[in-house]
Amino acid sequence: MSKQLHKNFIDEQVKLLLKSYMDKEIKINYILSILGIKRRRFFKLLARYKKDPDNFSIQYNRKTINRKMDQESQKNIIKNIFCLRADRMVNPYRKVSINKLELKVPKAPLHESIRLRIVPDRESGLSEVRFWYEDEFLGIQKVKNSELNLVQL
Repeated sequence: MSKQLHKNFIDEQVKLLLKSYMDKEIKINYILSILGIKRRRFFKLLARYKKDPDNFSIQYNRKTINRKMDQESQKNIIKNIFCLRADRMVNPYRKVSINKLELKVPKAPLHESIRLRIVPDRESGLSEVRFWYEDEFLGIQKVKNSELNLVQL
């Protein structure tokens, strides 16, 4: 049985039990066992019922959408999934080269291999090159797609 009251009972059933309790026809322990709730929850429901018996409802109305991501985050995740990946060695000038194009990576450690994630955008004609070193984000550079000379673009 589900823990959520609105999935197991309709409003009229709960109203009938609350009214029977108020009229001293049914004891609280019996109602608690039927509804599968604790005393605290019962008395909250009872207070709501006493305020407005005619409009009392146990139906749950969500005010916000759950499990929904904003469009910008969703777009970034999709970009990261479908990005081109490459590993490059940082030279003594803190640069890496991709198809004869050299890019500066100021925070990169010298003579270490860093990971590049290239996210092309056909509409703008630019690619975002993101630099990573051991799960640490180093920065982003935007480069023209034509300068990268990548076949996949």
